[in-house]
Amino acid sequence: MPSGSVVDAGANDGREACFYARLDGKRIIHAIDPLQRNVESLQMVAQTRHPNIRPMLGGLGHEARVLHVPKHMPTLRIL
Repeated sequence: MPSGSVVDAGANDGREACFYARLDGKRIIHAIDPLQRNVESLQMVAQTRHPNIRPMLGGLGHEARVLHVPKHMPTLRIL
């Protein structure tokens, strides 16, 4: 894998972010997700196991807009 940061867009349960964080503890992993609870879970993982993960609330797309996410989405488990 070439040098530089990794962007996990739509980090969801953090599985891929944690995988990349374990591959290289010095590489910054930007874990982006539009659900606040996923970002909060990833923040706990970053604080306790993978300090190179940088959770971010947001999304990536081809235009700037506001996304309204339903509050009744199922809870996700971080590995």
